[in-house]
Amino acid sequence: MSTTRTSKTNRLAMLAAVVFAGLSLLAGCSEEPPTGRQAAHSVQASNNADAASEQREAVFSVPGMDCPMCPITVKRALGGADGVVEAEADLDTKEARAVFDPSRTNTDALITAIESSGFSAQLKEQDYE
Repeated sequence: MSTTRTSKTNRLAMLAAVVFAGLSLLAGCSEEPPTGRQAAHSVQASNNADAASEQREAVFSVPGMDCPMCPITVKRALGGADGVVEAEADLDTKEARAVFDPSRTNTDALITAIESSGFSAQLKEQDYE
């Protein structure tokens, strides 16, 4: 009976620890994750050379990122935008970067995507190759 009681106590303690850890992660950021399409986009293998010459890179200032979940939210918002091939966001620099197909999207649409996730954004630099 003592072994059963100890086993139940251990399970309850583990469950409490998991619930506490989950709530701590959720409480760490007031931003809600974006909903809707969040699929990654990729360039067709047969058109890699042509697509690479058509891609542009833009860097955005996102000053509102202040917790570890914020860059994840911003990256998902950018990655879900039509025409985005690659997206990154960095908490330390408070910047986001997107590589995109300019025939399918533009920097204004990418700023709108970031803003729809609850953050303000401004274009810092853009690659005009």
